[in-house]
Amino acid sequence: MATTLSEIQKRLKAINDDGFNIYMMLNKLKKDLKRKDDFPDDLIYRFCDHYWKYKPTNKYIYFLQSFKQVSAQHTAEQNVKEGEKFKKDSKHTPQAMKDILKGMFG
Repeated sequence: MATTLSEIQKRLKAINDDGFNIYMMLNKLKKDLKRKDDFPDDLIYRFCDHYWKYKPTNKYIYFLQSFKQVSAQHTAEQNVKEGEKFKKDSKHTPQAMKDILKGMFG
């Protein structure tokens, strides 16, 4: 999902203007998770879409549950991409690993 920084900033500002301090929540979550880097842009973009789709009433609880859900989905997709890349790079993959991957993914 190719998005520009300005698109993401517009979406975050719209959520903030809707009465939910998204910037504070992202920073709090980042601190709680002891992350040094920011959340990936496409993860933030997905969360914004999710927010507007469901328009929560209890925004704090919603944020925690929704962000966990879109984060898990994002991580799963990244793992699949990495697995496909690993699968294609056959010269560095031991034969046993190739057999395992072939059995799992065909």
